[in-house]
Amino acid sequence: SVGLGVYLRYAQYGPRSAPTRQLYQIAPSVIWHIGAVDFAPGWMFLIKDTGKVLHTGLLKFRWQQDARTAWLWWNYIGPDPNYVERVGTSPGLGVTSLVGLEHWLSPRWGIRASLSRLQPVDDFEAFTEFSLSLRGRL
Repeated sequence: SVGLGVYLRYAQYGPRSAPTRQLYQIAPSVIWHIGAVDFAPGWMFLIKDTGKVLHTGLLKFRWQQDARTAWLWWNYIGPDPNYVERVGTSPGLGVTSLVGLEHWLSPRWGIRASLSRLQPVDDFEAFTEFSLSLRGRL
């Protein structure tokens, strides 16, 4: 089956000693469901509080192991959508890959663990980040 998806996100970044920076993300995608695998190519628009719009291509894979557990592999090409404001300056083009595990503890609450690697193609430091998050559903 095929579906249309959209990802919306608002975030604020910045050190406590400086003004925060705001970032809006809008990411439409086409999602192909093939058995337990979802394949979703798309495009992300990153709208900075300065009004500047950055564009990033995305390619997501998700494997639903069972009703509560899924494995993720996401790839972004362009200005990195997850880290573009965390470093205080916007990196140029880069390739980011994320691998993760999502597990729902109940119908409303779950956890996600992920490991991301940002590899820029210009003069910017590459880095790796581990993230553990608590997730909730309405």
